[in-house]
Amino acid sequence: MTGAALDIPRANILIVDDQDAKRLALAAALEPLGQNLVLASSGREALRLVLGQEFAVILLDVRMPGMDGFETAELIRSRRQTESTPIIFVTAHDRAEADMLGGYTLGAVDYIFSPVRSEVLQAKVSVFVDLHLKTLTVQAHERRLRELEAREAKARQEELRRENERERRTARFELLKLSSAIEQTADPILITGRDGVIEYVNTAFEEITGYGRDEAVGQDAGILNSGLHDTAVFREMWETLLRGEVYRGELINRRRDGSLYHEEKPSRRSRVTAGASRISCRPART
Repeated sequence: MTGAALDIPRANILIVDDQDAKRLALAAALEPLGQNLVLASSGREALRLVLGQEFAVILLDVRMPGMDGFETAELIRSRRQTESTPIIFVTAHDRAEADMLGGYTLGAVDYIFSPVRSEVLQAKVSVFVDLHLKTLTVQAHERRLRELEAREAKARQEELRRENERERRTARFELLKLSSAIEQTADPILITGRDGVIEYVNTAFEEITGYGRDEAVGQDAGILNSGLHDTAVFREMWETLLRGEVYRGELINRRRDGSLYHEEKPSRRSRVTAGASRISCRPART
């Protein structure tokens, strides 16, 4: 992926010198690099500029009236955002030794002596410009990667949402079919939870047992207990159902009016409840 594809901006180069001629000469020497040249005529102006822009490198004249290059560099270094910005000091040959000692103490990365040779200046500055542009490229790659990962995560979430919605629609459709079949069958059906409390009865159950739906739902299934069977029978039935297995047996149950009926009981655990009984009935023998 190229820098252009990532829309990498040109590097900012700050040139700080109080003399117009020197400032323009430095700018002319760096023009072939094709980067964005920003000019400042004083240390104070330079400080205002670094507050609002990021610079690949700063060319800073040592000898300026008012705030000199050393004081300017010290203030630039004191800000966390600019503490690592490369600074190249520009100084005269006759001041080189003294200026170099002070400059390196303040974190200068290099020196260039005036009068400036264009090819030397370009070589020194291009090193920091290339490093800056590579850093911007890496940062742009990381941003693009995060954006792609976010889009992919969003797409996965959307696909999962659609899949869940499809499953819910299918489940609702199957439930409607099941509900319709259960409601219309002539066999009495009741559905309980794991605790044996009735959650649903169909119309046939109401007709056979005499218990209305409002009466039965919420009651323990024991309301049908005739008292003619040992508790071990019911314990075996519930243990079988809770294991998810089919229970087969015959029980004598009691209707709401007290009369008895036989229940041939191939019962099975429901997928969503603890037990579901499908009952075939015949009159009890007296």
